[in-house]
Amino acid sequence: MSKIKLRNTGNKFIRKLDKRVFNSKDNLINIKEKDNESSIFDYGNDKIETTLNNATKKIINFSRRKGRNSVANTMKNISNLRNKIKLYKAKKNIKTSKKVGKTIIKNTKRGIKTGAKITKKTLKAPKMVVKGIKQTIKTIKMAIKTTIKILKTVVTVTKAIIAALVAGGWIVVVIIIILCLIGFLLNSVFGIFLSSENTGNKTMSSVISDLNNELSEKLINIQNEVPHDDYALNVNKTEWKYILSVYAVIISNGENATDVITINDNKENVLKDVFWKMNEITYNVQETSNENGEIKRILYINITGKSVNDMISEYNLNFIQQKQMNELLSSKYDALWSNVVYGGGIGNKNVVDIALSQVGNVGGEPYWKWYGFNSRVEWCAIFVSWVYNEAGYLNIAVPKFSTCHTQGIPWFKAIGLWKERGYNPKPGDVIFFDWEQDGHSDHVGIVERSDGKNIYTIEGNSRNEVKKKKYSIDSKYIYGYGLPRY
Repeated sequence: MSKIKLRNTGNKFIRKLDKRVFNSKDNLINIKEKDNESSIFDYGNDKIETTLNNATKKIINFSRRKGRNSVANTMKNISNLRNKIKLYKAKKNIKTSKKVGKTIIKNTKRGIKTGAKITKKTLKAPKMVVKGIKQTIKTIKMAIKTTIKILKTVVTVTKAIIAALVAGGWIVVVIIIILCLIGFLLNSVFGIFLSSENTGNKTMSSVISDLNNELSEKLINIQNEVPHDDYALNVNKTEWKYILSVYAVIISNGENATDVITINDNKENVLKDVFWKMNEITYNVQETSNENGEIKRILYINITGKSVNDMISEYNLNFIQQKQMNELLSSKYDALWSNVVYGGGIGNKNVVDIALSQVGNVGGEPYWKWYGFNSRVEWCAIFVSWVYNEAGYLNIAVPKFSTCHTQGIPWFKAIGLWKERGYNPKPGDVIFFDWEQDGHSDHVGIVERSDGKNIYTIEGNSRNEVKKKKYSIDSKYIYGYGLPRY
């Protein structure tokens, strides 16, 4: 930049400025009007301060709208610039106004550039803030969606659990559990309703299963040991809820009173004693002859049950025990008894798969030959027996039977595994039909599945063929169900 030229005129200095230093009229200094060093200095500084003040106000106003952080930075830079101007004012020994002017102009330019940068940052700051807000909103939306999904899952699962409890009659069990938590149930006869829950030891349903198997073995042993050509079961067995009610009042009362929720060897022996005192097995063989004069030996097996009143005398039950037993036998607890006796089985897919593999067979020869017949007979029950034999459950889950009303149904009733029409069956359950609706079952099949409205079956000897069939759950042709225990 050009230097300021000085010419000595005695006591006065004549100043000659290079006009190229100033690029606008506002920045020109009229030498005639400013005839001394102080006035020139002050004028330039005042002009610069006025410009800076105006710029400051504009920047402050803009910054207030756009962001407080940027305003703070702008104010700091302006404050530094003012301090420099004040510093220049304090220096009265400056040799020339040109040098001062150039310094001030230089600082002004620098201040303007700094202000421009700050302004850009100020303008950019709101965009960053908006971007941050958008990202925050996006994050919040995702969090809300996730929360809603979790809540929906919780609600769905809760509704499913409630529906399952209500559908299975478990709402009373829930109430009983609550009572148990407050100490009412532990030593109450009502603990029998929780005796099939898994407590780490034996469950009531497993003991019942063992006793049912014991009964089944006795029936099979009689058939194996007594010569006969055919057999028939006559069953009047005591229902399990009566047996368990007697057991419950015996266990929970008296000198050796204890809870009825858990099972140990001693309690199991008491239950077995009650079971066999309430059920008696007898049998006899009768010979009959057909039209051709052929003698046929029929083995009749009878199961005779005793009543609760018989047990009151047998066990000398007191008034309190009798009252407790009457309460347990109230119909309002039927759903709970069903869970204790039958458990929460889900059926048997293997049995269903075996039955489905036979769909399309005509004539039934593989089945009635397996059973021991030399020529064709009505083979629906034989087919069911054959399927369970293939699955490895014959005489365990179901008996070997060829007739519905005199063998199959009595066996399930004897074992305590019988359900009337209206029951929602599980896969593998045995379904009995009464086509004539005369109280005499004349057909049987295997349940494939149920959707709560319709029952889908696999049946042998349906028009002499293994077929898949479908019935409404309340069909008048359904006689009842045998519930195999696996």
